Amino acid sequence: MQLNDVDATDLTARVQVKLAYADVNYLELGSFKTYGVTAILERYMAEDFH
Repeated sequence: MQLNDVDATDLTARVQVKLAYADVNYLELGSFKTYGVTAILERYMAEDFH
C-alpha cells in the first residue's frame, strides 16, 4: 500500500509512505482529501471506515 500526500499549492511537494498490506493492523484516515481512498478501502476490506 502506498499513501501519497500532495500539497495542492505545490504539486512537487509530495510525502510518500509505503507499507506492506500484511503489516497494517489498523488504518484510520481523516480529511476531505482521503474520501476517495476511503471508498477504495471499503471496497476491498470488510470494514466501514466512516
